[in-house]
This record gives sequence, C-alpha cells and structure tokens, in this order.
Amino acid sequence: MSLDRDPANGEITPEDVENFISSKFSKTEQTNLKEIEDTAIDSGPMSKNCRLVFNIASLHCEKGVSTTLLSFLDQRCKEKDPNFEIIILINGPEGVDIKNSIAYNDAIAVKNRYSELKLTIAESTYTKDELTISRVRKDLGGLTLRRASKTEGVDIANLILVTQDADLININDEYVENVVEEFDKNPKLEALTGFIDHPYEDFYSDHLFLTVQRFTDMLEVITRSKYNNFPLRGGNSAFRVKSYMEAGGHESKRRLWEHMDLNRKMRLKDPSAVKFAGKKAQITTSARRQIVAIDKGVLLNDRYKTFGKDGDLAEEYQKSAVEMQIPEQTHKVTSKEFTALLEKELQSIYSAKLKIEEKTSTKENSRIEQLMKKTAVYIGISIHFEDGRVIIDDISKLKGHIIKKYSHF
Repeated sequence: MSLDRDPANGEITPEDVENFISSKFSKTEQTNLKEIEDTAIDSGPMSKNCRLVFNIASLHCEKGVSTTLLSFLDQRCKEKDPNFEIIILINGPEGVDIKNSIAYNDAIAVKNRYSELKLTIAESTYTKDELTISRVRKDLGGLTLRRASKTEGVDIANLILVTQDADLININDEYVENVVEEFDKNPKLEALTGFIDHPYEDFYSDHLFLTVQRFTDMLEVITRSKYNNFPLRGGNSAFRVKSYMEAGGHESKRRLWEHMDLNRKMRLKDPSAVKFAGKKAQITTSARRQIVAIDKGVLLNDRYKTFGKDGDLAEEYQKSAVEMQIPEQTHKVTSKEFTALLEKELQSIYSAKLKIEEKTSTKENSRIEQLMKKTAVYIGISIHFEDGRVIIDDISKLKGHIIKKYSHF
C-alpha cells in the first residue's frame, strides 16, 4: 500500500483505512474482524486528540489481566488528558466460552470500576490453524484503525499503535509521554521498541535464567550500538500508523517473531527508521513462561515456538504470578551441570541469531561469534567456537559480574 499524502497533515482518511483492510485482510478475515467489532464494549468514541493506542493480546485463561490493565492508571503526562486508550482482545480456540473466561471477567471488572481508563474489550475465537499471535495482533491493528476512522479529527497517520501482552506487571509512568515525544521530535521515525525487564525475585530464583536473559539483553545492546540492528519486540513495540499501514501490517500465520517483516521493511527504506528507546519505554513483565520452560527442560530460546499449538506451555504459563511455583535451584553456578546447560542455551542463541538474520556466510558467522564473545566477557564468562559449536572456557567470574552489572544495565 502506498500513501502519498504528507503524514504531517494527518491525511489518512476512513477510505484509506477501508482500502487497507480490504487489501490486507482476506474475505474471511474481514468477516471475522466485523464480528470482533460487534463484540466490542468501549468507552464511547475515540477522542479526536488521542495520540496512542495500546493493543493487548490476551488468551482467555490469562490470569494477569487485572494487573496489566491497572498498570496504566499511573501514567503521568504533562497534559491533563494523557490522550491514550487501550484495546484488549480476549481470544482462544474454537469452542471456548470467552464471556465466562477469567480474562474477560477480569477485564470487565477493571472497566466497571475504573471509568478513567479509556478501555475497549473485544473477544474472538479462532481455529487451531488461525490461532497465532500474529493473527491476533493483526486483528487488534484492524480494530484500532477502524475505531480511529470513525471519529472525525483523529490524526490517523500519526496515531501510535503499541503492541503489548497481557502479563504486564509495571510500565514506566511516563511511557505515553516519552513515546509520543520520540515520534513528535522525529517525523521520520516509524517504530521504536523499549526495554523489557522481569521482577528482581524472578531473576534470582534461577541463575541459569538470569545468565541467559542478561546475555541476550547485552547481546542486543552491543548489536544495536554497533550496527543499529535489532528485532522489534512483540510485547513492547510502537508504530506510527502511517508506517504500519505502508509496511502492510502483521501477517496472519506467524507463530514467532511476528514483528520481523515489519522491522525489515521499515529498515530497508531507512536504517534509522526504527529506534530502541531503552528505559524511556520500559515495561516489567512476568517471567512465568521462562520459569515454566526451565522447569520443563525447554530451552529458553524455544519457549514461544509452540504458541497456539498443542503442547504449548500456555496452560502452566497462565498461572498468576502469585500461584507460580518457582522451581528449586538445582544447578549451582559452580557445577559442571550448570556449565553444560549454559552451553546448550548459548548454542540455541547462536543458531537462532543466524536464522533470524538469515546470514549463512563464514563472514557473518564470524561477526556473530565476535558479538557473542564480547557479550560473554561483559557478564563474566569466556567462550570460543569450534566448527559452529559454542564452548565455555571459564565461568569463574560469572556470579560476581552478573550481579554487579545487573543494577547498572
């Protein structure tokens, strides 16, 4: 889709929105989108001054919806009216009674009690093949566009669409203000992503999780600073609507890395079009899925691969943070078992990095290996590679380094 009008004029019309939906949604998807709209319980029309819309995807069995929605009550903005709203889409497989689900009823309870939240609640079920995170995000995007197009005066082109998950524990109090400011001061900015953290107590329940999570965090930081290249995060990314539409929005069938194509399309045009906003757009999420993965012996890198499929970690992941039993720490940092497990996790990160970047040449292997070696040194370990295999040479400084660096990251 090509939009030739100047986004500064805010000239994306309702007709543009309908053309986008008719071209990017199949006939079946268009019918389903209309059905989702018909289920929506809103707080009246969108404010014509609305600047940002949070799109939240939630499975029907999610037990964190109340905490997630209440996190937005503390948003502090310079303006009296923060001019943001929330759309949550409660979803599940065919046959599920969404209206009697825990997630739906928690959302309704928050809406009824806190009228100051501009909250829209919608529901949908999907066939087994349709139930992908990308499809849910696509429908949320469609809901946002349609809702914006029904209120005269909304600057649709510069409206900011933020993708979030339903396991938020906390969100930067100035999140809305900071993100809006980033887009306003740079008209060429198309998307940004922020820092995702987990609660302190979740990190320190398991040294393996702490090590692998901080390794991936630091690997992204080094990659960003050196190459300005990083994936947009499904659970915390913001898009200028004009750019979102020009990139074609979300695909329907991705079960993993649903933002990857959007990221690539935006960067092809301008490498600086996508930005990392760091702690300005920081959120804290539950580490429940990671904890379950460790407990079940699933590689942390594989914890999302079966999203929406049989065998997904979802049923145990959906326990509330209070109900989640943190597994006993059985492998101390000084044990051989810990080193073997960490090598296995680092190997999966290395393999995924190659696949994500779709680079297979010896030169690119070398670049990624150097990045991983540098990251390892930062958190207190040393590694080398033999024929593409990650080997840990020394972890003697790991515990001291990672705990010391944690507070400064």
